[in-house]
Amino acid sequence: MNEVILLAPCLFFIVTFVLFSRLVSTFDKDVSQRCLPLRASRITPIFVGSTVLFAAIEAAGVALTAMNGSTIQNIGNKIAVFAIGFQFFFVELFMLVLFIFRRRMRREFSQLWQYNDAPRFTIWGRTPIAWQTVFYILAGTSAVFLFRCVYRVVEFSLGQNGYLMQHEVFLYVFDALPLWLAMSVYCVVWPTRGLSQPTQQQSPSQIPLAYVSRV
Repeated sequence: MNEVILLAPCLFFIVTFVLFSRLVSTFDKDVSQRCLPLRASRITPIFVGSTVLFAAIEAAGVALTAMNGSTIQNIGNKIAVFAIGFQFFFVELFMLVLFIFRRRMRREFSQLWQYNDAPRFTIWGRTPIAWQTVFYILAGTSAVFLFRCVYRVVEFSLGQNGYLMQHEVFLYVFDALPLWLAMSVYCVVWPTRGLSQPTQQQSPSQIPLAYVSRV
């Protein structure tokens, strides 16, 4: 049960990484080349691949914590901390990519950053939304993932008999509640409302950013 609870958010991590890659693809190639610190085509392989890899390692560590023997459980805790620590690193790296993209976009393509030709925003609607809304949703959910990773590292570092592990209220407050809030945002505002088909023939300031709804 603990393994399923621990690994389920990894799928949500993957959705966030893929959505950002999809968002970048809606712009002209010149935007991604000048605003991203790495190639746009490498975003999904790097971040999704690392999530899958360390999720597998994390699963192995958690499985060991369920076995008899304090020595094996301690090894399992260390493996889990190692895997979650690297997940923290890659989420932090992803947030750095978001920050650099935003900073360079505002500097190099100020008109594109301020561009907003979408209809009036509606909750649970089907109308397109501004692409900036999607960007800030991705940044906000990434911050939640980062917070959750910190909690999990501390929890497993204290061991199976640690204070956090022995008191279930911390699981609800520092893990379940933040992730529930992050997922609820996607229920209210489906990100694909702000994504359009890639447009390679127009200049960056002329790209239609929010005309396609895939709800």
